[in-house]
Amino acid sequence: MTEFLQDKHFQPSPHFVMSIGTINLKYGDPGIALNKTKLLAQSFKKSYPQSSLALTTLSSLLIRGTKYSVDHVRDDITEYNRLLTSIDGVDIIKVNCEDRSIVYEDGIHLSDSGTRELSRSIDDYFSRHI
Repeated sequence: MTEFLQDKHFQPSPHFVMSIGTINLKYGDPGIALNKTKLLAQSFKKSYPQSSLALTTLSSLLIRGTKYSVDHVRDDITEYNRLLTSIDGVDIIKVNCEDRSIVYEDGIHLSDSGTRELSRSIDDYFSRHI
């Protein structure tokens, strides 16, 4: 995604919303994931200085990756979502990710109800802020 932003792959728009994935958090630390997200936000601001950026919080994963439990991964996602608020100049769209039914059977992708929740959260954000 950072490369797409650096290459100005997207048409300019007053507002951008990005829903980024969580797969790295089944292996890595929330702080490392946050640093990558900060770099993404910096690339966005450099390529689209006249636009605002909103990021959605991350949904749960129901797999453990290299961590000792699914709950450990969920705790790291919760921590990452908490840390997102530290990124200056970026709005955060909170998506209700506590319900395990929002994740598809593979434990990674959003289910139909998860996709509806994500869409509802983004619609709510736009109705309040734009």
